[in-house]
Amino acid sequence: MNLYRKIAKATVFGLMVATLAMGTQAQENKPPETKRRSSDRTGAPAQRDQREQREHTAAPREQHTPPPQQNAPQPARREAAPAEAQHAPVSNRPAQVRENQQAPAETHRATPVYRESQPGGGAQPRRTTGDQPAGQPGRTFGNNPRGRDAEPARGPAQMGMRQPAPSSRVVTTRGGDVIRRDAGGQVRQVRMNNGTVVYHPPNAPRRVEVVRPGGRLVVASAPGHGYVQRPVVIHNTTIIKRTYVYNGVPQARIFRPRVYNGVSLVVYQPVRYYRPTFYVYAYNPWPRPIVYGWGWRSRPWFGYYGGYFTPYPVYASPSLWLTDYLIAATLEAAYEDRMAARSMSDSYVDGGQSAPMSPEVKQAIADEVRRQIDRERAEGQNASGPGGQETNLFGDTGPHVFVVHAAYVVNSNAGECSIGEGDVLEMNGAPAPNSTWANLTVLSSRGQGCRKGSTVSVALQDLQEMQNQMQATIDRGLGDLQAKQGHGGLPMPPQGSTGTIDSPYAQEAQPDSNAASELTSVSQEADRAEQQVVSQAAEAPPTLSLGMTIEDVKAIQGEPQKIVDLGSKKIYVYKDLKITFSDSKVSDIQ
Repeated sequence: MNLYRKIAKATVFGLMVATLAMGTQAQENKPPETKRRSSDRTGAPAQRDQREQREHTAAPREQHTPPPQQNAPQPARREAAPAEAQHAPVSNRPAQVRENQQAPAETHRATPVYRESQPGGGAQPRRTTGDQPAGQPGRTFGNNPRGRDAEPARGPAQMGMRQPAPSSRVVTTRGGDVIRRDAGGQVRQVRMNNGTVVYHPPNAPRRVEVVRPGGRLVVASAPGHGYVQRPVVIHNTTIIKRTYVYNGVPQARIFRPRVYNGVSLVVYQPVRYYRPTFYVYAYNPWPRPIVYGWGWRSRPWFGYYGGYFTPYPVYASPSLWLTDYLIAATLEAAYEDRMAARSMSDSYVDGGQSAPMSPEVKQAIADEVRRQIDRERAEGQNASGPGGQETNLFGDTGPHVFVVHAAYVVNSNAGECSIGEGDVLEMNGAPAPNSTWANLTVLSSRGQGCRKGSTVSVALQDLQEMQNQMQATIDRGLGDLQAKQGHGGLPMPPQGSTGTIDSPYAQEAQPDSNAASELTSVSQEADRAEQQVVSQAAEAPPTLSLGMTIEDVKAIQGEPQKIVDLGSKKIYVYKDLKITFSDSKVSDIQ
């Protein structure tokens, strides 16, 4: 029996030894990574924590980051973004400008100096010239309300990333007048049955538009401020004449009616051109930078916008001088409108100032100034003809920069917002075919509406108005540059380059004598009529009308008893009413 026990113990011991040996051999045959992980699971916690810490703090892989270029000069102009990039908001705009910023020496693309004997030759700024389609007869040119009841669709298909705007409230009175309020209850538009339309843009003066018989249009922003427009026939050609009035001083401008993408436009037409050698002088840099004193610091408008706009301390070229001239003239005219509006019963809230306009944005404006100088030079090659060689703002693929001169309500990638005087927009490429809108990037904002870097959708008519204002102001600045030659540090232009060449419309550029009184009477009449319409709407119950949104209808009728959903067409059924919506707008009421 003892023998059997000894044999059993020996057998068990042998099996244990064999099992241990096999495990040791398998552990030695594992890959190094597997052995390390196994040891991690069986090792001491403190040692395992130390190894994990070393793994997480190990040096990252080499990243190929471009070296910083803090001292490198900024590019003079950005390349045009591809079409797909138009919708992307700008997120890498330059930092804010300091109060005592130094004006960088103006840099441009490699562009040879123009020679009179070679007009249009060389590597000039890109532009496309050509005739516009004839204007549509019977249209009122320049009547572009910025708060229309029925606007072309500019929703997701247009913007690509537009957020829904706050719902507005529309009330139609018994007399047929239409009042539109925003989500906060503020009146934004009053459209009267006699054709008068009153607009109340956010943080901006009221604007009145009145259509008169014979194609006349009166646009008043304050008593004695605005313009009177009427058609004029010269040499069997219909043109548009506007008499602008600011602080009682009238000035006539000539425009030509054009159509683009089915939209009626009025295009600024210079009545006088400068000599080709003067355009060469204005386009190219000066031999050496100059210091010029504007005398703006004592002006009220400069104090009002002083935190946003700072002129250059020195000027390396006429285009930089004209850039400050353009910005200052735009802000000064807007300030005068604001002060005139404050004297009326109409009130609005001025927003606070924002970050200053950066040097890079001002350089982008200067590049646009040079493009417009070159375009006017090209048009002036045939100044004695009917308008010369006209260009198309929306027909080329190059970039265009706009300095906003008035308040507009637009859609953006963050919802509905407003742009105002001094804001700077950039358009890269032509608008989409058959589109009445264009997408632009906000390069600079005074902070009262659309944010800097956002993408906004602006009507083509509004963009053309901005372009008209810029070109007319630059035209006036060229005249001052020529008149002040040799004074205040301005260099003398080449000999024989002064003087102007009249276009066929020069004799017609005389202001209408009664424009100021007509603007004043329109403002006063609109005051009385608007007060009466708004008071009647407050007494009358809300009325359903075509064009209302689903939210407008629910605010009046409440929730429907039944909804018939037919895709883009929906029918809301109430107890004694059936309302049809097409693309979320009321199209029929039964």
